[in-house]
Amino acid sequence: MCVLKSQTKEVDSNVVDCWSCKCAKPFHLNADGTTNAIYWTGPACQKKDISMPFWLLAGISIMLISFVSYGIGLLISVGDTELPSVLGAGVSSARPK
Repeated sequence: MCVLKSQTKEVDSNVVDCWSCKCAKPFHLNADGTTNAIYWTGPACQKKDISMPFWLLAGISIMLISFVSYGIGLLISVGDTELPSVLGAGVSSARPK
């Protein structure tokens, strides 16, 4: 679909219009009566635009991997700390008879 991109005024008061092509978003009617938009991209609007689902999936995956690795790092760091000596005071060795 053609859209007006810009208008410029020249020296002799003429207006020059600059038109550009823009991909329209046709709506697809589902069997249950709902509609969803299909976005197209490319020089001739020939490619289906999947950039938004890609970045959503990639972002959630990176965040999930970050949280899991941070949690594993915390568990490893907790295992490295020494226990205080107070815990060992209640445990005694076998008594001699």
